[in-house]
Amino acid sequence: MIAAPLREATEIEAAMTQWGRQSDFGLIVPPHPATNSHRTLIPELAARNYLPTIYALRAATTEGA
Repeated sequence: MIAAPLREATEIEAAMTQWGRQSDFGLIVPPHPATNSHRTLIPELAARNYLPTIYALRAATTEGA
């Protein structure tokens, strides 16, 4: 497991793009203000990069939740 304390959209996009190029990466998205503020970006990038993802909160994947 690798902890990646990313907060900015550009950092998140760069990391998820890199992880998507590898076959052994997935995400666990914890409940946190930083992940909540990117609740549309993270699922979009996970889908685009074929990263299996587990969200601690369903609201973390829903705009306006």
